[in-house]
Amino acid sequence: PGGAAAVGPGPAPGLPFPPAPRERADDPLGLLHEAARTARGGPVLVSTPDRDKSDPDRPAGPPTDARHRREWSRDQLELLLLSAGFEVERIWRVRGHASRRRTTLVALVRPRADALA
Repeated sequence: PGGAAAVGPGPAPGLPFPPAPRERADDPLGLLHEAARTARGGPVLVSTPDRDKSDPDRPAGPPTDARHRREWSRDQLELLLLSAGFEVERIWRVRGHASRRRTTLVALVRPRADALA
């Protein structure tokens, strides 16, 4: 909940990319730079609560869900990923169980070659 994906050091069996455990990030940009470095040019999945859906009347400020340090809108997430040196292949929404009313943004990204140098 409320985090960005951090990439592990090696591929998981049966997956074409390293595992991505959830972590709450005090420094999301730093976490993404580490993910890019660790991915070695491979794909990275990033997930975060969707601010546009979770709190549409409050586009700025702290999240109303105290478990989250930060929530990103789709546009904010895309800008964050681009500024961290990623090419954004796709961003999509995943809806949770209806009783929880949560929507998560998931992004498939790859480190840009110039960001790895």
